[in-house]
Amino acid sequence: MRKRKWTAVLLSVAMMLTMLPSTAFAKETKAEAWDGKAVDTSWYAEDKTSYEISSADQLAGLSQLVNEGKSFKGKTVSLTDDIDLNNKEWTPIGKSGKTFQGTFDGKNHVISNLSINTPKKNDIGLFGYTSGGAIKNFQVKDATVKGRMCVGVIAGTPHTADYANITVSGKVIVEGYAYVGGACGKNAYGDITNVDITGEAGSYVKAESEQYRTYVGGLVGFMGEGNQTVKDCDVKIDVIGSTCDVGGILGILHYGNTLQNCTYEGSLTITKPDAEDGSEFGALVGTIYNGKDKVSTTIKDCEATVNQATSGGKDVTDTITPHGDFYNKTESGSLEDITIDAIINGSHVAITNAVAKIGNTEYKTLAEAFRAAKSGDTVEILRDVDVKVWNQINNVKNITVKGNGHTLNIAEVESKQNGDYLFYNADGLNVSDVNINFTKSGNGFCMNSGKLENVHMTGAPEQKSNYAVFVGTGSKVEIDNSSFKNFGVAVYSQPTANDKATSDIDVTDSQFTDCKMTICSYAANTVFTGNTVTGSEELSFAAKADAVNKDANVTYVITGNTFKDAGKIWFYGANANDVVFKKNKVTGNTYISTEDAAEGVLDLNYNYWGGNAPSDKQIVDNNDNVSVENSIYYINERMSDKDLNTYVPLDKIILNKTELKLHVNESEKLIAAFVPDNATDKALTWSSSDEKVAIVDENGLVTAKGLGTAEITVTTEDGKTAVCKVTVEKKKDENPSTKPDKPNQPDKPQKPESPKTADNSNVFFYMIMLLAAGAGIIVYAKRRRNWIK
Repeated sequence: MRKRKWTAVLLSVAMMLTMLPSTAFAKETKAEAWDGKAVDTSWYAEDKTSYEISSADQLAGLSQLVNEGKSFKGKTVSLTDDIDLNNKEWTPIGKSGKTFQGTFDGKNHVISNLSINTPKKNDIGLFGYTSGGAIKNFQVKDATVKGRMCVGVIAGTPHTADYANITVSGKVIVEGYAYVGGACGKNAYGDITNVDITGEAGSYVKAESEQYRTYVGGLVGFMGEGNQTVKDCDVKIDVIGSTCDVGGILGILHYGNTLQNCTYEGSLTITKPDAEDGSEFGALVGTIYNGKDKVSTTIKDCEATVNQATSGGKDVTDTITPHGDFYNKTESGSLEDITIDAIINGSHVAITNAVAKIGNTEYKTLAEAFRAAKSGDTVEILRDVDVKVWNQINNVKNITVKGNGHTLNIAEVESKQNGDYLFYNADGLNVSDVNINFTKSGNGFCMNSGKLENVHMTGAPEQKSNYAVFVGTGSKVEIDNSSFKNFGVAVYSQPTANDKATSDIDVTDSQFTDCKMTICSYAANTVFTGNTVTGSEELSFAAKADAVNKDANVTYVITGNTFKDAGKIWFYGANANDVVFKKNKVTGNTYISTEDAAEGVLDLNYNYWGGNAPSDKQIVDNNDNVSVENSIYYINERMSDKDLNTYVPLDKIILNKTELKLHVNESEKLIAAFVPDNATDKALTWSSSDEKVAIVDENGLVTAKGLGTAEITVTTEDGKTAVCKVTVEKKKDENPSTKPDKPNQPDKPQKPESPKTADNSNVFFYMIMLLAAGAGIIVYAKRRRNWIK
């Protein structure tokens, strides 16, 4: 029966096998592995225009022919089979001076196991150098390519050839010094279409250029300038560069280039970002080389998924941009057209080379933006801008300028009248978060009202910029958290006609460096507080503002400043009683002068003069109409109350009682004495250790609340203490009862506990168990006898 079953099974299997096609058992064909030495050029004939090669030997022959000077210009070489280069050292096809200029058509075949290890040579790849023609239609699988400059799996220097329909896959490692890409290295002046990099885990493109620009991209290191297009390319590989110009797809996109419908996925790293250009680190391209008029440069319909972006060891994944930064600062007035429209880590990003915007309207020049601005508008600066000539903007009203932290480098300002200011006669001008550098000449803001906040200005060399801020007649001009360097006068106002003082001036938390005159204020009310002044010659407050407007309520508040080598501080024509000068640090070549003050008492108490009383060089009193008070000063620049020369430290504190007995609801005041008695700090804090027993108020009055003891502690500002122990006792009854208390009854003897009786149920249980055990022994004995028998 069993034999019949197995016979039937075998027959069934045999029938199934006969139904399979004969190819099911055919041996898989593989490209013959190259030995790294064989070279076959027999396929070449000078008079032919097309060639077919099918082996690694013949591909090596192509390399030899080109490197010997055969350009293949106008000719086509086609691949008819897969090729295995077997990780043997490959010599690139073409080099500088002997380039491949024909068409290479891979016919969708695979070239595998490419290996080049020449870290000191340039133009390194499957192709070393190509010019004209086209490279297309094949796949390179598993490649390790190492060179110095101009390094890529497909071509070190692609130059003017077009590259299309190529895939680099498997384990991909590309290394070089600079101009390094997953597919192509440097000077890509042809179009690149549908060239993909799909590296498996551990794949990377890396360039370590020390102090040199890196130019490294997952696809191409360096795109050449001009109308080249990179489109329909998908890149999946990690990219690592050292200094700058590091991008997921391209190291640099030149003016005139277009990057379209491309994707990137991987991690990006810039190891030692350059101090000036390290921001050229982007998800799609490291930088955009801008600065060419009437040229369009475009990134559109592209997307990047950056797993992690690291700059100098810092994770910047959340802030990485499509293009890193522009290579050149955007110049106001440029006719260049730059458009970036991409999705980065799921967020849509749209950028142009506009320098400013009002609402949603963008402008390519600052002049255009300010000409278009109306009262109430906000002009936003979108990027750093270089301006060759700024034409003065006149009479703006209620305009806000947001600099967004950008820098304006302004060579010259032209007005043809009124002093060459950025803005002249401005009312309600509010400017924030901007850096302004004058490189040749020009002045800052002439304004009647408004505010400068976080505005940092540097005048032209040799103090060719006269004024940073010129204050006219209006309500108030405020300057906060700003800085001014190298101006003739940083802040200036002057009396006007018709007995009007200039606008009030508030200057707070700002820095003045190397300005000949820091401030000259004719304002009725001036606040100058929290500022730092170094390298000045003088500061002038008051300047007869009260003479300009006899009814003005004149005040000059100068507090909390640091004056170091600030020169002369004086109050020309002022009533010294109107000056508040306190908590200032006055050091170096800085002195206060009473010269030309009108009258009054100049109170200079409560300032720091270097640790000692102010010297005659620090206070120059040469005016009989003004008296000076300066006997109180700080001996430490911290300028706390304890740093005053009049401060007397407290040695200890003593209470008039150390023990106190009270009855419930009684009160008594404790009195504290200071040693020494003239100590400066006499503020006290009172506390009780147990407020259920006793409480104490802020004057030391103790009130008993319940029986027991508590400690009343008095504490000074510097932590010294004194303690009084308070005992609250029960008040004795004045009319005690004559009835004696009932004596305690002796305890009754306890009845001894009777012994417990046994539990009958337990006894019965134990008896049953003994009987069962006995029966078991008898049965066992009988069976044992039977076994023995």
